[in-house]
Amino acid sequence: MGLFSQIPATLLFSVSIDVNMFILQSLIPDLHFYLYRFALLIIGSLILSFGVALEVKADVALVAGEAFVKADCVFLHKEFGILTSPA
Repeated sequence: MGLFSQIPATLLFSVSIDVNMFILQSLIPDLHFYLYRFALLIIGSLILSFGVALEVKADVALVAGEAFVKADCVFLHKEFGILTSPA
């Protein structure tokens, strides 16, 4: 997809984050519930990684972060999931 397809994807993604944070605001626990916050972090990370995997696999409009990594993968002839920095 073209470079300009990132604009609507980014706008939709950012609005989705804001709306979901507003909806899920009541789930945010007090500061002393670290285990609950950690569980929410893990669940959110898993959902986000699943969404990115679907987005890359379907080769639809990518947001800037994934588009940059995908361009590196094409340039370096590596798969998206195994791109590592040189040590």
